[in-house]
Amino acid sequence: AISASRTASGDATLPQIGTSIGTPAYMAPEQAAGDPTIDHRADIYALGAMAYELLTGRHVFADRTAPRMLAAHMSEAPRPITELRPDLPAALAASVMQCLAKDPSDRPQQAGEIARALEAVGSSSGMQAMPSVLLGGAGMFRKALAIYIGAFVVVAVLAKAAIVGIGLPEWVYPGALIVMAIGLPIVLWTGYVQRVARRAVLATPTFTPGGTPNTQAHGMMATMALKSAPKVSWYRTARGGAYALGVFVVMIATFMGLRASGIGPFGSWRAAGKLARNEPILFTDFRTTGVDSALGRVVSDAVRAGLSGSSAFALVPPSTVVAAMARMQRPPTARMDSALAREIAVREGVKAFIDGDVTGVGTGYIVSVRLVRADSGIELASFRESGDGPRGLIDAADRLARALRAKAGESLRDVNATPALASATTGSLDALRKYSEAGRANTIGDRKAIELAREAVAIDSTFASAWSALGAFLSNYGGRASAIDTALTQAFRYRDRLPERERDLVSARYYSFGPGRDRAKAAAMYESMLARGDSAVMINLGEVLRSQREYARAESLNVAALAKGPRNGIALGNVVDMQLNRGDLEGVARTLKTIREVLPEYPFQPLRNGWLLFAQGKFDELRAVSDTLRTSSSEINRDFGRRHSVVLVLGGRLREYAAAAVNPAAVAGSAPARFSINGTLAEIAVRGPTPAFSARVDTIIENLRWAELPILDRPYFQLATLLARNGNPAKARALVTRYQAEVTDTSLRRFQEADLHSTLGEVALADGKWQEALAEFRRGDIGYDGKPANECAPCLVFNLGRAFDAGGQADSAALMFERYLATPFYAKPVLLLDPVRVPAIHERLGQIYEAKGEAEKATVHYRAFIE
Repeated sequence: AISASRTASGDATLPQIGTSIGTPAYMAPEQAAGDPTIDHRADIYALGAMAYELLTGRHVFADRTAPRMLAAHMSEAPRPITELRPDLPAALAASVMQCLAKDPSDRPQQAGEIARALEAVGSSSGMQAMPSVLLGGAGMFRKALAIYIGAFVVVAVLAKAAIVGIGLPEWVYPGALIVMAIGLPIVLWTGYVQRVARRAVLATPTFTPGGTPNTQAHGMMATMALKSAPKVSWYRTARGGAYALGVFVVMIATFMGLRASGIGPFGSWRAAGKLARNEPILFTDFRTTGVDSALGRVVSDAVRAGLSGSSAFALVPPSTVVAAMARMQRPPTARMDSALAREIAVREGVKAFIDGDVTGVGTGYIVSVRLVRADSGIELASFRESGDGPRGLIDAADRLARALRAKAGESLRDVNATPALASATTGSLDALRKYSEAGRANTIGDRKAIELAREAVAIDSTFASAWSALGAFLSNYGGRASAIDTALTQAFRYRDRLPERERDLVSARYYSFGPGRDRAKAAAMYESMLARGDSAVMINLGEVLRSQREYARAESLNVAALAKGPRNGIALGNVVDMQLNRGDLEGVARTLKTIREVLPEYPFQPLRNGWLLFAQGKFDELRAVSDTLRTSSSEINRDFGRRHSVVLVLGGRLREYAAAAVNPAAVAGSAPARFSINGTLAEIAVRGPTPAFSARVDTIIENLRWAELPILDRPYFQLATLLARNGNPAKARALVTRYQAEVTDTSLRRFQEADLHSTLGEVALADGKWQEALAEFRRGDIGYDGKPANECAPCLVFNLGRAFDAGGQADSAALMFERYLATPFYAKPVLLLDPVRVPAIHERLGQIYEAKGEAEKATVHYRAFIE
């Protein structure tokens, strides 16, 4: 109103002010009528009184009636406005009180003075002339609540993203939610205070009949709100929320700093120098109280599974533990208590082991774990978790594994990103128990591992780790190809439930020797894992490379694995194989000596000793070994004896070889039944084709339950080769045609293309089409990926020599046969029927060199043939 009444000079007269704002309530009728005795400065007083009332909700004096107003004015001084409204700007408070001065001369004399004072209040120091409760209007609470909800969502999302992306501890997320939740009652209280204060400011004051302000209109909560109004504002609430979040962020930063520096209870073991990265760790069989004693091993294996993908720990393989027990003359099934674990750890150079307890409490469990130094027995740390029921027990094991990984110093981002153990493995305690038992059975070479793994997946068909283990066990113990494919397919199907490392292992296994059939992908996955520091897959990568005849690289990877674990039996055996493939017989002898010294209980020692004896030409010694093994009480040794029994052919003991090679209990079409095919091939090679052999092959084909056999297990190619070798190319070609009609899986056809061409080469050779045979044999040596089809380096040259010889190309045939004799291969005595091939090759080379007049060479080969 003052602004609207200003004159061009920037000032306004007192009558203009009175006209603009109407007749003040404090003016007596004679004042309003324009009594000349009343100075217009009374208007200034009335203006101050109205401002006082609006700002405080109270009247200047207890009695506002006009007759008494001047008397009261002459006798009373108004209560300082700052006592009622401490939040008012000082300049505004001073202006109001100046208007209420008793002496008119002390009041502002012109409207311009008031205008300038108000402008100063509105523009200086950013202070508001309006009461803070009136700022933002009536919708300020809705705006504040919307801002709070938005901030809550943003903070929650950022906390979760920081846990996943940066690797903050898991408690950051619930902590952030708690901090934000604490702000909700503060926001609601601020809104309530502002609402009550706004109503009080804007309401028309009421008085008691005695003229005092009526305070009974407000309840207790409203009174509390009015009293706290000067100290409660949206600005202060927002600032308090920002301070609270800041304190929480400082707490997080402090925790992470202490953890990274290894200081105090939050410091990691790695930062404190107590454990190194990938520290080898042993597990005991946890003690049990009030529960089935078998649960101790199961829960121990569950915690171990939770650490399987950890970069903080390198789990000591079960084979190392079994080997150590053998050296200590302990049975491999002995319970691993803390005393035994400590002794093994000291022997194997392991710094620490994990011990634990499982206690039954009602329907639940309490599980505790301890990390103990092996040298001193000092407990580095302990953790405890509880769980209700079987699923709760698995969840407790999962939380304990995460606590160990975090305390060890592993990246919290990796720990947080690991799938829950129940989803990564199984939520069934019974399935986990079977899986644990299967792993332990496989450690001691017990084929029972296959059945136990099958029971585990029967209980939980989504148990990816158990499916993967089943595929590996079947491969190790000579299971059917179809069964291996099925197991690895199921593991691959549920691989996304696994931690990253286990997921990559399952995928690589699926591609390397499962239905994925892509060696390049398998090698790439193993190399990626190696690049991430997972040295345990060096052996796996070596297996892919050896199938491509990259023997030197494969051997170097196994040697590197031995540098990390000198008692690794798998790596030691692979080194022997690669040395045999390279013809390094002295190296083989040294490695076998090392095995006897560091791993005397190595189960495959007899098998690889026999291969060395064969490569050295010590056939008499090998026959004695074979005879001993075939009468052994150990099933695995009897199997080795059957593999070595091919040496019986060198003594002309064909019937004995055939009997030793066949497992009478084998189901037709299974892996052991293929030994009978090898036996027939040996007889045909020595005796030549006969009607009796044709009848035998016909019987095998008729008796096979083709419809019951999975496509992958049907011996199309083996039987077609038998027929071709026995001089029945038409029947062999018919069997190939049957394969092409019955096998429609294009992926499988692509994978088996090399086998198909090798078989077609046999058929062409039996048909007298030697040039066609040459082409087919060469195509049969190239795999689906353009690399060597298999590990066998001498296979192709033997077949090429036969084809050249059939075509009358004596020089080329001699070259191929000589090359075959000079090309080493670890499995020559088993897969290639060398005892049959080598004598025949020597005889034929003697004939070729004799016909060429090279008597000296002919004599060498004839003598070798006779021997």
